[in-house]
Amino acid sequence: MNYLKLSTASACLAAVALCTGSLAIAKPVDINITDGKGEQVSIKKGWFGSEKKSAKDRLGNEYTAKKGWFGRSEKTVGLLGNNYSKKKGIISKKTEFNSILGDKVTIKDGPLGKKANIDVSGTAAMVGALFNHMSKSDSSSHLPAHIPTMPMPSLNPSLDTPPN
Repeated sequence: MNYLKLSTASACLAAVALCTGSLAIAKPVDINITDGKGEQVSIKKGWFGSEKKSAKDRLGNEYTAKKGWFGRSEKTVGLLGNNYSKKKGIISKKTEFNSILGDKVTIKDGPLGKKANIDVSGTAAMVGALFNHMSKSDSSSHLPAHIPTMPMPSLNPSLDTPPN
């Protein structure tokens, strides 16, 4: 008798699990929310567990997260002209950073090792220009050659008049 109750309960649980799982897989979701000022939020879930979530604002800042099959994923963040992205594939990973000054850092990690490319030419050019400007300019060159002086009026007029 207990065997019959246990098998019936397990069959019901298996049927519920199959029904809810198949409903989750069978219905992709596509939700887009935008307002009139340029803000946007998007959620997309596709077949077999792939999904993409993104948010963007009117200034160009964004956040995006994607998940795909076999553990592949991608995340991107953009804030005030600076971008960060991380991609993970089946075998390798790639991380990238771009700055508003033009600098770029890329790191690739794969089965044959890690490779990093760092380009800081934007920051180096800015620092070089700053030092170049500072070395050429004299601290006295910012002041005029002759500063006119004027007599300051006294706060007490009785002291300014000669005695009688």
